[in-house]
Amino acid sequence: MSTTDIIEKNINTTFVNSHSQIITNNIKKIIVTSDILKIDDRRNDKHINPQRINAEWMKTLVAGIIGNSLSIDEKDFIYEHGDIGGYDSIRWQVYSSCGLPLESQSWAAIYEGNEFFDVLEPILYESYKDSLVICFEASPLMLKVFNNNNIPYIDFSIHPIRFLPDYMFGIRTNVEEWRKKICALKITEDVFYDFARVSRARTTRIMRGTLPIEGSALFMGQIEIDSSLICNGTIATEETVENALIELSSIYPKVYYKRHPHSKSEDALKKIVSKIKNCEWIDVNVYDAFGCGKFDLVASLSSGSVTEAKYFDMKTKWILPKQNYFCLNNDDKSSIYYPIYQDAMKTAFWDYVFGSENISTFVPTVPNAFDGAMKFNLNMKWGR
Repeated sequence: MSTTDIIEKNINTTFVNSHSQIITNNIKKIIVTSDILKIDDRRNDKHINPQRINAEWMKTLVAGIIGNSLSIDEKDFIYEHGDIGGYDSIRWQVYSSCGLPLESQSWAAIYEGNEFFDVLEPILYESYKDSLVICFEASPLMLKVFNNNNIPYIDFSIHPIRFLPDYMFGIRTNVEEWRKKICALKITEDVFYDFARVSRARTTRIMRGTLPIEGSALFMGQIEIDSSLICNGTIATEETVENALIELSSIYPKVYYKRHPHSKSEDALKKIVSKIKNCEWIDVNVYDAFGCGKFDLVASLSSGSVTEAKYFDMKTKWILPKQNYFCLNNDDKSSIYYPIYQDAMKTAFWDYVFGSENISTFVPTVPNAFDGAMKFNLNMKWGR
């Protein structure tokens, strides 16, 4: 895969050193949190953490059963949204201490943990010390603080492989024994390749009409404000997209731009595309695009769709020099989000992860790529 896998210096990869049983015995509280420092310029109230809903979702869906597995009383579950307490809130302390305004570019400046770290570490440490932290998409800054101070965490993300029957979590942790067990229960890549092959076969039957030019490039758009767009302390803009399209259009006979379904900048993006030679807007199902066999390359600034395209036997390219945390071949094992299908919502899964047994009696859930594959491929019905 051609996606850049440069290991970012901003994450200290030291695992929590203690035996997992010692760790679990010493956990007195669970803090459920998110990237509490995110600022979205599209929102009116920038004092409020826009990731609140994700932390609340995680507490309901998985934090409770994790607490049960660790015998943590429900009263010892704490939300940390970072936006409570006015001048005493973490968000206010962080941005005022750094002299930064409440805007997305300020969030980008501190997100990777390379700037203002000596100022930010004590603020975040005081908020998360002596706990197990359950996160949704923790920033590299937060992970660096946790690793520096031996604070155990379990970090969740929505895994970008979305062509299976259900979506799934990517999970990572800095506790080595937990990480190894989670890794052992992950969905293996051969499952992804099987599902992609079935999807490609369907595309060959149903994709008709005018097809993209053979040997062209497909560029996947993204939403305007997202952590995946942060690189070297700045957040990519429409100008970054334009420059990428210009470069690709000088190499490929045609570059097709596919808009992200949740993007709010369609008019501005169409204007950019219209003025670039050999560049064209395309409205097509993403998996039909991957499966039609016409594109020589799938590119993006940093879209998770590029991770998916690999399994459709596509050449891929991330424009931004970032680490892909969903690449299972990364040398930095603590940074990898391991794909776990449905099992993260099951108590038995966490009982095994936290338990002393090294040989798993837990059987991971693996979706069957060939269940209903013929009906899906034929796209027809006879009788019932």
